[in-house]
Amino acid sequence: MQATHSLRVSHRNRTELHRAPEHCQAMAHTAKPSRCCAAFALLLLCFLRMVPFATFVPASTTPALRSPRAHPAQVARHARGGEGEGDVVEQLLKPGVVLLDVRTEEEYMDGHVPGSVNIPHTEIKYRKNQLPPDTDTPMVVFCARGIRAQMAQDVLRSLGYTDVVNGMTWQAVQ
Repeated sequence: MQATHSLRVSHRNRTELHRAPEHCQAMAHTAKPSRCCAAFALLLLCFLRMVPFATFVPASTTPALRSPRAHPAQVARHARGGEGEGDVVEQLLKPGVVLLDVRTEEEYMDGHVPGSVNIPHTEIKYRKNQLPPDTDTPMVVFCARGIRAQMAQDVLRSLGYTDVVNGMTWQAVQ
């Protein structure tokens, strides 16, 4: 009979291959899963949760995605084939562009881009009457770090707006 092996995770996050108990070896040839198989699967899942996600990213990806410190908005923007700085500048130069600050009112009062409209990202759906009626109007959305701007961009696109660019931070747009 062929010996079965399993993965054991020690208290120091080290993995070791060890021989499975005899009763598991006896059941290895049967089609029924045993408690040991379930325990092994659970140990394997626990082990996989301890390994950082960045370990599994292929080396051929872009530098922003290889970095374990990549900003979530950068990763999201890259995954969607999003905008670069040139796209934001180009959008800002379009006539009739709307600057939409999606931070809270308190953040907006602490400092904002002159001429921008403040609608917090959580209220966009409910304050559609404050958005331009023409869904082809060029818009640049921004916030403090870019994450809420990405969410706002998604909401605006779901409302039918076609020319929306994530400007990331309000300081960058300014």
